[in-house]
Amino acid sequence: MDDWFAAQRGHVLATLRSAMNVPETAVDLLVEVWPVVPADVDEDALHRLSDTGSELAAVLPTSLRLAVAFRRAAQSLRARGRLRLAAVHGTRELAIHRHCDDDPDATAAAGSVKRAVLSLIA
Repeated sequence: MDDWFAAQRGHVLATLRSAMNVPETAVDLLVEVWPVVPADVDEDALHRLSDTGSELAAVLPTSLRLAVAFRRAAQSLRARGRLRLAAVHGTRELAIHRHCDDDPDATAAAGSVKRAVLSLIA
């Protein structure tokens, strides 16, 4: 999978960028992309993916699907030792759940992930 992402990196990022005119589609792509981002991906790709999520959060601040994308990003980044960036995504997920006030269990889970990541980087 790492080789696939390396070969398709430019195409994946360009597809995400072009999907921004249909934010729900971009969110669906982001949900699927984060789990396949390889451990050795370059900083530029990580930040472009993160920036895409930030832009989507501005357009879809109550999207539970976007919350899933942020959770997957946080999990992926945490597994790769990118703890500060993982904490950012965990915080974004938590913000969506709090904004929606839709699921106290999901909000509590997002909060506990955020606290766990922050304790690792403290």
